[in-house]
Parts: sequence; structure tokens; C-alpha cells
Amino acid sequence: MKKYPKRTVICEGYDFDPNGLSDKKKKKSATVRYEKDGKSEKLKRAILYRGIATPIAFIYSRLIKKEKIYGKEKLKGIEGGYFLFGNHTNAAADALCPGTYTYPKYADTVVNPENYSVPVIGRFIHRLGAIPTPEGLRDVKRYKEAITRSISLGRAVVIYPEGHLWQYARDLRPFGASPFLYAASLSVPSFAMTRVYKRKKSGFYTEVYIDGPFYPDVELPPSLAARKLCETVRGAMKERCRLSDIDIIKYIVKKEGEDE
Repeated sequence: MKKYPKRTVICEGYDFDPNGLSDKKKKKSATVRYEKDGKSEKLKRAILYRGIATPIAFIYSRLIKKEKIYGKEKLKGIEGGYFLFGNHTNAAADALCPGTYTYPKYADTVVNPENYSVPVIGRFIHRLGAIPTPEGLRDVKRYKEAITRSISLGRAVVIYPEGHLWQYARDLRPFGASPFLYAASLSVPSFAMTRVYKRKKSGFYTEVYIDGPFYPDVELPPSLAARKLCETVRGAMKERCRLSDIDIIKYIVKKEGEDE
């Protein structure tokens, strides 16, 4: 039987980036691409997303990792677009698998601009549904337009509100209400997507839980509705995270002024 945890990571607060991406030079906004309209672009996206990425994702999720998914049927009854909020704990699965849960809907995922620096694939991720977070005020309009466009086209928008990836983390990190503002202002349903890690004799396996739909309170201003929606989704995710029973990588968050 494998020994766990494999290692321990000391984190300088919950905003700590164990992968060091925040220390790397970001790509300039001019090199960040958004999805475009036009028959040619739609064909390219269909080939990359449906013809290549989707089969790979199904093979990875169902055949290789053999993920157990609960609540996926809740997504089938939603006719229009919706938001899917997940815990960010698995580099490959978080990038590949949401589209298999939302199928036949397209899934567009909010990503850090650093992903555009990835060799080769960075040039094409906008056609795989990537929506880069704004690097400055001038990008906010394009970001808002991209999310609104995805929802209007009846797609799922996937957001990881924790921010940085903490590989195999079993606990939910704190996050604010700002990622929920668009779900509140657009008055569309949201779902919680929680990946948990379970022990088995030969190591571990993963389970994914879909909870919802959760609707914004239309009687509240968008900022307050976003806060209320955030608390609801976070509560559902936190409850599911309690199902994890193995520390594959143990994360220890240092308090301010605390020595190692």
C-alpha cells in the first residue's frame, strides 16, 4: 500500500500558489485571445473541442481515472446557460472533465492568463473554451462580454473561485463573492461541482458531486445576491469536501507571524 501523504506543503496563506505561476511573468493582454465569431472559427472550435478534446476527456475521466460522478443528471434539465463552480484541486481533471459532465453543452472555463504561455496548446485554448481573467481594467469589458456570450449561447461557464491550484487538496479554501457576480446579474442557475478524494487499498480514487441548481435572489441588488449565492454554493461544496478521507498532499497554512 502506498504511503500518504506523499509530501507536505507549507502555504503562506490561502492565496499561496504552490505551482509558482504567480511568480512568472504574465503574457501581455495583446497575446490573450478570446473566441471569435464566424463560420471558420466555429468549425475550428468544433474540430478541436468536439473532435479531439471531448473524446480525450471521456477516456481520461471514464476509462483511465474511472471517476464516480453523482448528480450529473441535474445539469440535463437546464435549457439555457449556467455556471458551474468547482474546487481547484486537480490540474488535468479540472481542465478536461467538466465538458464531460455538461455534455452535450459546451463548457467554457475561466482561466489564468498564464495558461496562454503553455507551449503549443496555449495558442489554441481559446478554441477549447478558455476565458482569460482580466489583467487590467481594459480587459474587464472583454471578459464580461465573453462570459455573457457563453451564457447567451446556452453553454456552461466553469469557474474555480479558489483561484490557485492546490493539487489533491481535501479542504475547501476561502473565496469571495466576486466570481458569483455574473451569475447574479445574469439571473441564471449555478451548480457546485466538488471533487473529493477517497482511500482504497491500492491508493485513492475520486468522486465528483454536482449540487444545485442554486438561483440568485432577484429581489436583492446584484452585489448582495452574489454574496448570498456564494455562501450557498460554498456551503454545498464544504459539505461535500468532508467526504474526502485521505491526504495525498498535506497543506499546512501558516498564520501571519508564525514560524515553520
